[in-house]
Amino acid sequence: MKYFSLYYSNNFFENKQNFFDEKIHLQNKGKMLMPVNGGVIIERFGKHPHPTEKRITVVNKGVNIAAPKGSEVYAVFEGEVARVMFIAGLNNCVMLRHGDYFTIYSNLATVSVKVGDQVGTNTKLGTISAGDNPDDYQLHFEVWFHTINQDPELWLAD
Repeated sequence: MKYFSLYYSNNFFENKQNFFDEKIHLQNKGKMLMPVNGGVIIERFGKHPHPTEKRITVVNKGVNIAAPKGSEVYAVFEGEVARVMFIAGLNNCVMLRHGDYFTIYSNLATVSVKVGDQVGTNTKLGTISAGDNPDDYQLHFEVWFHTINQDPELWLAD
């Protein structure tokens, strides 16, 4: 909850028009396209061992998708741009609202949308940025149901 609160404020879920049929959204589970063409998941959702410590200290609330420099990032499903922001460690972020579901696209070098925009599937949202390593370009992608994060790989097509 604390992590997700970075993305929304009080009453965020209230008084929002449900602009698509949620059943259609759920029917697309496991069928959504990768948000970056040619992207490869390099870090999965969930707990991981710390790179230098032997204990589990890293919890990934999404997936990290590697792609070439300048790769374009696309919406995986139609929705409304709910937030566009900069967060230290996540760079530029775009949050899309899909009824009660949200997708979050972080580590963007450029952003091509603004709050309130209605976007369709495959609408360009921006381009990916380098991670900690300047040669390491990747997108951090999350899926949320209200304040509960979901494993994005369950939503994406094989």
